[in-house]
Amino acid sequence: MMIRVQILVGILLAIMLVFVISMVRKEKIDLRYALPWILLCLVIGVIDLFPETLEWLARKCGMHVPSNMVFLVAIVLLSLRVFLLTASVSRLSRKNTRLTQEIALLRGEVEEMRAERGGSGSDEKMRETGSTQTDMSENNGVS
Repeated sequence: MMIRVQILVGILLAIMLVFVISMVRKEKIDLRYALPWILLCLVIGVIDLFPETLEWLARKCGMHVPSNMVFLVAIVLLSLRVFLLTASVSRLSRKNTRLTQEIALLRGEVEEMRAERGGSGSDEKMRETGSTQTDMSENNGVS
Protein backbone atom coordinates (compact mmCIF):
# COMPACT_ATOMS: atom_id res chain seq x y z
CA MET A 1 0.00 0.00 0.00
CA MET A 2 2.79 2.46 0.84
CA ILE A 3 4.36 2.11 -2.62
CA ARG A 4 1.03 3.10 -4.23
CA VAL A 5 0.95 6.28 -2.19
CA GLN A 6 4.55 7.05 -3.13
CA ILE A 7 3.77 6.56 -6.82
CA LEU A 8 0.67 8.75 -6.56
CA VAL A 9 2.61 11.50 -4.78
CA GLY A 10 5.36 11.28 -7.41
CA ILE A 11 2.85 11.65 -10.24
CA LEU A 12 1.15 14.61 -8.52
CA LEU A 13 4.53 16.28 -7.94
CA ALA A 14 5.46 15.85 -11.61
CA ILE A 15 2.15 17.39 -12.68
CA MET A 16 2.65 20.27 -10.24
CA LEU A 17 6.19 20.94 -11.49
CA VAL A 18 5.07 20.93 -15.13
CA PHE A 19 2.19 23.27 -14.26
CA VAL A 20 4.37 25.76 -12.36
CA ILE A 21 7.09 25.75 -15.01
CA SER A 22 4.53 26.27 -17.79
CA MET A 23 3.05 29.22 -15.86
CA VAL A 24 6.52 30.76 -15.63
CA ARG A 25 7.17 30.19 -19.34
CA LYS A 26 3.83 31.80 -20.26
CA GLU A 27 4.75 34.70 -17.94
CA LYS A 28 1.59 34.26 -15.88
CA ILE A 29 3.68 34.02 -12.70
CA ASP A 30 7.05 35.55 -11.88
CA LEU A 31 9.96 33.25 -11.27
CA ARG A 32 10.46 34.65 -7.77
CA TYR A 33 6.94 33.49 -6.83
CA ALA A 34 7.37 30.14 -8.57
CA LEU A 35 10.67 29.23 -6.88
CA PRO A 36 9.13 28.38 -3.49
CA TRP A 37 6.68 26.03 -5.22
CA ILE A 38 9.44 24.38 -7.21
CA LEU A 39 11.56 24.00 -4.08
CA LEU A 40 8.60 22.56 -2.17
CA CYS A 41 8.01 20.00 -4.93
CA LEU A 42 11.66 18.98 -4.86
CA VAL A 43 11.70 18.59 -1.05
CA ILE A 44 8.49 16.55 -1.09
CA GLY A 45 9.98 14.49 -3.93
CA VAL A 46 13.05 13.65 -1.85
CA ILE A 47 10.86 12.71 1.11
CA ASP A 48 8.68 10.64 -1.23
CA LEU A 49 11.68 8.75 -2.60
CA PHE A 50 13.38 8.37 0.80
CA PRO A 51 10.66 8.28 3.52
CA GLU A 52 13.24 7.30 6.14
CA THR A 53 14.64 10.86 5.81
CA LEU A 54 11.50 12.27 7.39
CA GLU A 55 11.60 9.67 10.17
CA TRP A 56 15.26 10.45 10.88
CA LEU A 57 14.63 14.19 10.92
CA ALA A 58 11.61 13.79 13.23
CA ARG A 59 13.65 11.70 15.68
CA LYS A 60 16.45 14.30 15.66
CA CYS A 61 13.89 16.99 16.53
CA GLY A 62 12.47 14.89 19.38
CA MET A 63 9.20 13.93 17.69
CA HIS A 64 7.96 10.37 17.86
CA VAL A 65 5.55 10.60 14.93
CA PRO A 66 6.91 11.80 11.55
CA SER A 67 3.53 13.26 10.55
CA ASN A 68 3.86 15.76 13.43
CA MET A 69 7.09 16.93 11.81
CA VAL A 70 5.26 17.45 8.52
CA PHE A 71 2.57 19.53 10.23
CA LEU A 72 5.13 21.60 12.12
CA VAL A 73 7.13 22.35 8.98
CA ALA A 74 3.94 23.13 7.05
CA ILE A 75 2.73 25.57 9.71
CA VAL A 76 6.10 27.32 9.85
CA LEU A 77 6.40 27.58 6.06
CA LEU A 78 2.83 28.80 5.63
CA SER A 79 3.30 31.41 8.35
CA LEU A 80 6.49 32.61 6.69
CA ARG A 81 4.76 32.75 3.29
CA VAL A 82 1.85 34.77 4.68
CA PHE A 83 4.29 37.21 6.29
CA LEU A 84 6.23 37.66 3.04
CA LEU A 85 3.04 38.17 1.04
CA THR A 86 1.81 40.72 3.59
CA ALA A 87 5.07 42.65 3.22
CA SER A 88 4.73 42.51 -0.56
CA VAL A 89 1.14 43.76 -0.48
CA SER A 90 2.15 46.58 1.85
CA ARG A 91 4.99 47.63 -0.45
CA LEU A 92 2.73 47.53 -3.51
CA SER A 93 0.07 49.55 -1.70
CA ARG A 94 2.58 52.30 -0.91
CA LYS A 95 3.81 52.25 -4.51
CA ASN A 96 0.24 52.45 -5.82
CA THR A 97 -0.49 55.46 -3.61
CA ARG A 98 2.68 57.20 -4.78
CA LEU A 99 1.89 56.55 -8.45
CA THR A 100 -1.68 57.80 -8.02
CA GLN A 101 -0.36 61.02 -6.50
CA GLU A 102 2.15 61.47 -9.34
CA ILE A 103 -0.60 60.98 -11.94
CA ALA A 104 -2.78 63.56 -10.21
CA LEU A 105 0.10 66.08 -10.21
CA LEU A 106 0.85 65.43 -13.88
CA ARG A 107 -2.81 65.85 -14.82
CA GLY A 108 -2.85 69.15 -12.95
CA GLU A 109 0.20 70.33 -14.88
CA VAL A 110 -1.41 69.31 -18.20
CA GLU A 111 -4.57 71.23 -17.31
CA GLU A 112 -2.49 74.31 -16.44
CA MET A 113 -0.67 74.09 -19.75
CA ARG A 114 -3.96 73.80 -21.62
CA ALA A 115 -5.36 76.80 -19.77
CA GLU A 116 -2.26 78.90 -20.61
CA ARG A 117 -2.54 78.12 -24.34
CA GLY A 118 -6.07 79.42 -24.61
CA GLY A 119 -8.14 78.73 -27.73
CA SER A 120 -5.45 78.46 -30.43
CA GLY A 121 -5.72 75.90 -33.24
CA SER A 122 -2.87 73.82 -31.84
CA ASP A 123 -4.75 73.72 -28.56
CA GLU A 124 -7.65 71.99 -30.28
CA LYS A 125 -5.31 69.32 -31.59
CA MET A 126 -3.69 68.93 -28.14
CA ARG A 127 -7.12 68.50 -26.54
CA GLU A 128 -8.07 65.80 -29.02
CA THR A 129 -4.78 63.97 -28.47
CA GLY A 130 -4.96 64.47 -24.70
CA SER A 131 -8.52 63.18 -24.45
CA THR A 132 -7.61 60.16 -26.58
CA GLN A 133 -4.64 59.43 -24.35
CA THR A 134 -6.78 59.91 -21.26
CA ASP A 135 -9.40 57.53 -22.66
CA MET A 136 -6.71 54.95 -23.46
CA SER A 137 -5.17 55.20 -19.99
CA GLU A 138 -8.59 54.79 -18.38
CA ASN A 139 -9.22 51.71 -20.49
CA ASN A 140 -5.92 50.26 -19.28
CA GLY A 141 -6.97 50.70 -15.68
CA VAL A 142 -4.73 53.71 -15.04
CA SER A 143 -6.47 56.60 -13.31
